[in-house]
Amino acid sequence: MYLSSSDHFDALAYPLRFDGERGRYAKSETYEDYVKGLVLQTLLTAQGQRLNRPDFGTAISQLLFAPISDELTSLVEAQVSRALRKWLARVITVETIETRQIELTRLEIHVSYVIRATGARVKTMAEVTS
Repeated sequence: MYLSSSDHFDALAYPLRFDGERGRYAKSETYEDYVKGLVLQTLLTAQGQRLNRPDFGTAISQLLFAPISDELTSLVEAQVSRALRKWLARVITVETIETRQIELTRLEIHVSYVIRATGARVKTMAEVTS
């Protein structure tokens, strides 16, 4: 699948919100915004949170109760990589994953990826706190 700038794209925005101007749910402005929402949903959904897909997401939020160390950040990067490759392999190609400790119980996860349909290179950041 390849999308050009003239292709019509229609999907709900993430996070889900109401567009007061139009009186309905907001939509993603671009395919890149939609894919970014998919990446964030995958990273920020705790495993077991989705009833019909109990293995969807990551266990990152549970890991933050452990002291943040190099081993923990490596484990987070491995979990993020595994989850994105499992759930979004047809949509993106992951290039890099980096984690940064911001505070004692707060991590930033930076993901660089290529959107397969458009070839666009995108960087997304997710912040996880315990």
